[in-house]
Amino acid sequence: MTKTTLIQSVSRVFSEQWGYSAAQLVQAPVVLSIMGSTLELDDGLSLSCALDYQVVAAAALREDNLFRIIHLDDLSHADVFAMDMPISLLADSEWANDVRQVVKELQSVGYPFFGVDVVIGHNVPSDLPVDRRMSTNVVIAQLLKTLYALPLTQQQIAFAAQKALKVRRSEIGNMNDAFVAAESLSHHGLMIDARSQQITPMVLPESMSLMVLMPQLPTQETMTWNDWRQDCQHIARFMGVKAVRDMTPYMFDTQKGLLEGKVVKHIHHIMAENDRTQSLVQALKYNDFSHVGEILTLANNDYCYAFELNDSDQDILAHLVTDTVNGLGGARVMNCGEQLIVVAIVPTESIEAIKHNIAESYESITGISVNYVVNSASKGAGKVSMVEMATAA
Repeated sequence: MTKTTLIQSVSRVFSEQWGYSAAQLVQAPVVLSIMGSTLELDDGLSLSCALDYQVVAAAALREDNLFRIIHLDDLSHADVFAMDMPISLLADSEWANDVRQVVKELQSVGYPFFGVDVVIGHNVPSDLPVDRRMSTNVVIAQLLKTLYALPLTQQQIAFAAQKALKVRRSEIGNMNDAFVAAESLSHHGLMIDARSQQITPMVLPESMSLMVLMPQLPTQETMTWNDWRQDCQHIARFMGVKAVRDMTPYMFDTQKGLLEGKVVKHIHHIMAENDRTQSLVQALKYNDFSHVGEILTLANNDYCYAFELNDSDQDILAHLVTDTVNGLGGARVMNCGEQLIVVAIVPTESIEAIKHNIAESYESITGISVNYVVNSASKGAGKVSMVEMATAA
């Protein structure tokens, strides 16, 4: 579903369900991590982009205190609650509870709300393993900011979205996704320092595309986000530092003999990711695409060594992509949610050649199909523009 079709769908369903037209439409993109997905794990750096897939909400204010919302994925069940009563969570609706929690978070800091009608939907491909829930939280916070003209910065929207998800999941939510979904610029990624929360925009030239490759394989057991966090906290305590990023190479080399072998490889990978993240941002800044390819290949090889994925299907695909573009860009294996995928930054003009080579040199040999997402870096949360609304009309 295109963004235009999504806007049309939420607008149409709003009119059908509530009997009048929406007054506002807002959107928030989903987020893809490219490098350094160790944000909040080692107080480190990360580089992510907002993809051109969105969660879109159509809404209007009501004259009473009811909040009514319908999701395009669940049209038979509207969630209704009163804004002037304590907001409880439901036993059987994850998406509705996420929405309720965002409202509660913004109420808790003193913003008074009245009634609202909402229809929400997304156009994210079902096999793209990105976190739609964080984007849903961001779009609800953005919606309330827009409807009530709240004096919220985009960073405050990100904090509210992240805090709501943290409460819902009983774990630390990924602040990286919240920042990027709320604050990204078109054709830019964001490098984020988890410790200082400094955000550095990074231009992704229009001549380059983001490509995600997803071989259709059985679900593989991978380290979860909380597994990573626990490893980092354990090692930091063992080394007597605040976080992994505070470890020096000398400190690590002199103490690693006391650690279990796999943990040594994992922590070495995390330490190296911080340096690679900074290097990748600089290479993209100067359009040094051969250096981009070198950094992505190094990240791929390091990740596959650390997690014993050398010669895996994903590793083979990453090298095949890099070989196809002759080093002008590249690809790496990453853990996205609980799924291993390949993320690439490649010349847009090379996309068809990449698909052809994968079909000839991988799919035809292994019998394993590969799904693709080709995208550009999108803007963060905000109102749906008049041009977009006119196009969808």
